[in-house]
Amino acid sequence: LAPAGVPVAPSPGVPFAPPGLPLAPVAAPPLGGEFAPIPVGPPSATVSLPPGHETATVAVDSRGLAWVSAVVDGRVLVMAHGASKPAVRARGVGEDDISAVVAFGGAKPRVGVFWSDQNAQALAFAYRDDTDSLGDWNPREVVARGGHVADDHINMATASDGTLFVVTKTSVDDVPRPVDGPTQAQIILNVRAPDGVWSIADVAPVTDVFTSRPIVVLDEDHDVLYVVYRHGPEIVYRSSRRDALDFGKAAEVALSEPGVTLRNVTGPKHAVGAQTGLLVMATGSDGLAYSTVLPLSGGAADGR
Repeated sequence: LAPAGVPVAPSPGVPFAPPGLPLAPVAAPPLGGEFAPIPVGPPSATVSLPPGHETATVAVDSRGLAWVSAVVDGRVLVMAHGASKPAVRARGVGEDDISAVVAFGGAKPRVGVFWSDQNAQALAFAYRDDTDSLGDWNPREVVARGGHVADDHINMATASDGTLFVVTKTSVDDVPRPVDGPTQAQIILNVRAPDGVWSIADVAPVTDVFTSRPIVVLDEDHDVLYVVYRHGPEIVYRSSRRDALDFGKAAEVALSEPGVTLRNVTGPKHAVGAQTGLLVMATGSDGLAYSTVLPLSGGAADGR
């Protein structure tokens, strides 16, 4: 990992296409060091999905089984390594919609799939227990509906108690406001409590500056949530205590480079804390990748 603001050479991408996506775990030591393969378990696995998807995500369940999800030809697909065919969780979603898969549940390990449906202007979710047969899934949960709440930006984080956090971008910037729907915000956080009840918190408002591609990371040491996203040419973040969600404080800059537009922010899928800091990486319009580690020494104010 490079020090804050120092460009690092981009790594070659791995195309997700038939015959499948090679999956190999990597990790970085806390607060610096080099990325390296995790020296446990099988070195790689391959999971195949039909061609025609915009993006795909991967998660590993409590048994070490890899799952991949993507939207293909209007179908929300999810498939486990070793399964003969993908499960179809929804049909008729838009060609610009995406899905994301996550391992969550805490003491009740589960795999969940969250997807956007711009045709129905809805956000939806389905899950299965790790002890279920590969093709068994619980009924769909409608997270939010109406008011241009859906777009094709999804990122998730989990808590050890089974709470699921899903940050999404809406399409309310595409229509006159106010809209008749669950939010007027550009970026929202969808929260699934351990009892299965969903709630929504506004994160970032609609502005004249391009706002896109949010990620969410949980600092479980201090019970603070961070939402990091592109805002114009910079990568910015907002934070809130988990027990009283309020992202109203102005966003602060995580990454910025003169003359360079930063985008496609990414970060850790696991919870972070004081010893790890919050790694933020993004690609630049100059063809380089940039990274920084935000110190997490206390609550929302100290963590900024």
